[in-house]
Amino acid sequence: MLKLLILDFDGTIIDSNYIKQNAINDFARNEYNCSLIKKINPHDIRTLTRYKQLSKVKGSELSINEKYKIDDFVNKKVLKAKIDNNLFLLVKICKLKKIKIFVVSNTPHSSLLFLINELKLSNLFDGILGNNFNSNKVKIFKYIIKMIGIKPQEALSIGDDIFDYFASKECNVPFLGIQDQSLNFLSSNNTVLNDLRGVVTYIQKNYK
Repeated sequence: MLKLLILDFDGTIIDSNYIKQNAINDFARNEYNCSLIKKINPHDIRTLTRYKQLSKVKGSELSINEKYKIDDFVNKKVLKAKIDNNLFLLVKICKLKKIKIFVVSNTPHSSLLFLINELKLSNLFDGILGNNFNSNKVKIFKYIIKMIGIKPQEALSIGDDIFDYFASKECNVPFLGIQDQSLNFLSSNNTVLNDLRGVVTYIQKNYK
């Protein structure tokens, strides 16, 4: 029985991955007159938070004010990204089946709350948890599962990034991917879908 749906934000609920990374690139050029790829191997960029990326460009840790500034800059860009309209059908199906929905993201927690509130989506979810004080998805997944009082197998994680898959696997939570090149290496035993409509179909088929 499915009791919990864990949704990633960027690239899953909203098509913002490229917009967000481009905003970070622009911020680096504008503030530090330096391109990210001069300081960071392109293959490593995806493993680093926006703060870590910019710290490497700057050559030192970001100040609190710099973090606020980059968050504001990125948030304004992300607000222009397209939401997957299948989200609303997915929420409807989950409510009918009494499945709780939590959004879990590596986006800074304050930015995630701001974006979801500005996009008028906050009423759709039972919980919203972003990256806060070096938390990570494994810790957050385990926290939610313990808080709700369910087994990991009673949850379902949805994400577009290979690190979403790894976090789910470490927590023994079943995983569904949303199409992205970082998931291309997954075996055929793993389900990768085009969008949230596929998640709706999957839930209706597998959780009667």
